Amino acid sequence: MSTKLLVILIAFVAFLSLAGAAYSLPGPNPPQEPQIARPAPCILSAFRIFDPAFMPIFERELKLDEAAKAKVKQYLDSKQEECRSLVEANLKATKDFAAALAGEANNTETIISLSREVLKSEQALLEHYIKMIAGMKELLNPEQSQLFTKMLEKRLRIWTDMGVPNQPPAKTSSNMDASTNNLAN
Repeated sequence: MSTKLLVILIAFVAFLSLAGAAYSLPGPNPPQEPQIARPAPCILSAFRIFDPAFMPIFERELKLDEAAKAKVKQYLDSKQEECRSLVEANLKATKDFAAALAGEANNTETIISLSREVLKSEQALLEHYIKMIAGMKELLNPEQSQLFTKMLEKRLRIWTDMGVPNQPPAKTSSNMDASTNNLAN
């Protein structure tokens, strides 16, 4: 009797597995409505790599020896206070803008003024990060500098591989690779 119960249990589990697999298969794609142009996502998130917590990534991807690791760590640490200050200013400007935009007091001039503060804070951060990229390249030997450039290319791919405006986003990574190749040709 216990063998019969075991066979039934195995059959039931197999049935559930097959049913789950069938349920998870993608169905037909819904018709695509024409979409408005989508703005690029904010590029500031790409520069999180300059956080000291990313030091192990630098070590691994740039093949840093102990001396280079110490120089890079010291450089990143020396830039953190300025970066923290710029990020805090950006967060405050963004929160103030979002609160005004979502608030009931729809003073257009105030909202526009606050949006400009967000843009100014983002510009200051971008300039800081651009200088950090240049500073990092000065610290590295030619091979490491080339690896750093490749590391940046990889992390910035979402922005460099953007599709044509007014087109729906790619559904799969293979579609993205194909569309990227088409755009490159």
